[in-house]
Amino acid sequence: MTAKPKIGVSYHRVSTTEQDPTLAREELRRAAQARDIFLIDEVEETGSGARNDRPGLQRVMQLVRAHLVSNVLVWKLDRFGRSTIDVVSNVKTIKNAGATGIILVGFDGLPDEVTAIKAGTETASVAQHPAKIGSLGVATLYAAIVGKKVSKNVDTGTSLITSANAK
Repeated sequence: MTAKPKIGVSYHRVSTTEQDPTLAREELRRAAQARDIFLIDEVEETGSGARNDRPGLQRVMQLVRAHLVSNVLVWKLDRFGRSTIDVVSNVKTIKNAGATGIILVGFDGLPDEVTAIKAGTETASVAQHPAKIGSLGVATLYAAIVGKKVSKNVDTGTSLITSANAK
């Protein structure tokens, strides 16, 4: 007997067109790959999260209600609903439709997120490295001041925090 494939959808929302969804998209793909989940759709939308009837969110819910996905991957709770009531309602809808996995990936590795990861209510968080950001920022500024050529973009790196490495 073969195992039933894990089928999923990812969801991410940005508030403005100035926000870049690339990091969220990449981390959601990594989270899916790490769990052997095949994404049939990657739903991204731009706009306010003030309403729970956003087209992208409704697309995710349609896939869940139609039993086309068993896993929903979301980038941060505040992207999935603007209030606790919205988030709880959305999670309840997903669970009631029979989805087996709700995967939440946060950003910044804040203490509350690490606690949620340890408790199993958040799957992972992408942590930035403030000290490295600061030191590379100062070094880049100094290089620019003394006339050296500097890169337009300085990658300071990130780390993925999961239950396996949460401290």
